[in-house]
Amino acid sequence: MSNEEYQSLLRRPGADIRARLTHPDGLNQPEQPEIARALHDTPDENLKELLANLGGHDLNTLLEVFAQADQSQDAPTIIFAYTIKGWGLPFAGDVMNHSMHLSHEQVQQLQQAFNISGGAEWEGFAPETAEARWCQQRAERLSRKQLQAAHCYLRRTYPTAWISRILKSSLPRRHWDVSYPSWLTWLASENAL
Repeated sequence: MSNEEYQSLLRRPGADIRARLTHPDGLNQPEQPEIARALHDTPDENLKELLANLGGHDLNTLLEVFAQADQSQDAPTIIFAYTIKGWGLPFAGDVMNHSMHLSHEQVQQLQQAFNISGGAEWEGFAPETAEARWCQQRAERLSRKQLQAAHCYLRRTYPTAWISRILKSSLPRRHWDVSYPSWLTWLASENAL
């Protein structure tokens, strides 16, 4: 089954999914009894969820696989984690879901499902948790690398007075996420010379 067919099958009713799975050579061909027996106890309304759960969204399974990959030192490891775009949302797998938005009611349902109080959707981890410490360490590491890269780039490109102003964070934050040459535009506009 091609990925395109698989993705479109996810948007079909359970009876259609069952027919396609039990007739892999086409609906005009005989049913495959092994597949039919395997699906026998699964109601049509559960087939979409069964078909969509390929393991790529199972964090515990992924962590186990990553740990196994870490044990292999003699060759590269490739991990295929099949996922569904928009997993867990009403429009999961829909080809247009990059432009779809949840309704207010759908947001409230997600908040209830994940025990998130209203207004707390974007809160970070509590500072004392391992998750928060990990995020902070990564942020510091990325920030250091960004500053080191910026300093290296700037030393080749800009006068020292500009560099010190940039590295002292007097550069507005809106310029940090853009390419380094845009800093020159900002510095020139600020008469930094």
